[in-house]
Amino acid sequence: MVKDGQRIYFCDELRGFAAFIVMLAHFTVGFNALNGYLYNPKEGEIFPSWFINLLPIDGAFGVAIFFLISGFVIPLSLSNRTSIKFIQARVIRIYPLYIISALISVLFIYIFNLYVGDFSDTFEIYLKSVTLFRDWIGGVAIDGVVWTLEIEMKFYLYVALFLFVLRRYPEYFVLAPAVVTIVCILLFKFDINYPLLGLSINTIIYNLGYITYMNIGVVLFLLYKNKFSIKKSIIIITFLFFVSLFFLYERYNVNFLVIKLYVLAFIIFIYLFKFRSDKKGIFSGFWANISYPLYAVHSTVGFSLLSFFTYKIRINIFVSLFLVIIIVIFLSWILHKYVELPSLKKSQKIK
Repeated sequence: MVKDGQRIYFCDELRGFAAFIVMLAHFTVGFNALNGYLYNPKEGEIFPSWFINLLPIDGAFGVAIFFLISGFVIPLSLSNRTSIKFIQARVIRIYPLYIISALISVLFIYIFNLYVGDFSDTFEIYLKSVTLFRDWIGGVAIDGVVWTLEIEMKFYLYVALFLFVLRRYPEYFVLAPAVVTIVCILLFKFDINYPLLGLSINTIIYNLGYITYMNIGVVLFLLYKNKFSIKKSIIIITFLFFVSLFFLYERYNVNFLVIKLYVLAFIIFIYLFKFRSDKKGIFSGFWANISYPLYAVHSTVGFSLLSFFTYKIRINIFVSLFLVIIIVIFLSWILHKYVELPSLKKSQKIK
């Protein structure tokens, strides 16, 4: 995120923090719920309850932060690119790392015999997942994080298709997904569920609901660039925010924990945007740099190793957690250095 020689450090800070929170939430609260996974016991808590009670976190918080960051920084990455050049740059930026990360997941599935069906079935799931259009093709996902990358790709597609609207009529660009979402839910009673059966109107509304939340970041960017007044920004953000909450209410079947976490992410993002600093924070730098590979690779690798260390070779659960975090961070750094950085440099050359 470089513009005129300056980095937007509050986004760097949030990106690194969000990736860390998602990983920690999955390896503790998430893993604690995986009864019967690999070597896990079929009943009972894995981490002691006192420890889980100290961790009022959930991966949804980090995901919400990522969505807001994407909404803010994607207009910044457009520059003078055409829609085609923008998509080319995004494809080069996103796909190589996820293809390798998902392949590592397949390797761990093979090592620990975690197949869905036989190997050919699992490899078909892999191929569908790495398109990042699995939700439109239909089928299950290769890991627990790909659904958010699928939403990101639909946001990029929306930007590319309506780039001329974003540049000439930004109000319509940010409002249209929200209007379609709320009308379809209220008037047509669409049931917004996680898409497994392929492309449908419900799947499109599912995509647009999350894009509505991401467009909050777009509005803040337009305010940042003085293309929106403060008054206009407040009015539009308020509308987008409440449509997003209603969408999430329908999407998660009245799961108020998820809704609260999206609200918390919104508040923190607004606060840091308002009081942004030009100095690095704790999660800028290294954590921000490895945030995408950390997010993409941690799921299957972390769950498998946690189960193996804790229940196969009987290492203390907290020692196992520490070891797995170190391994996943190191693997993320390798992927950042040898896969992500070359991809990033190539994408930046597309003008």
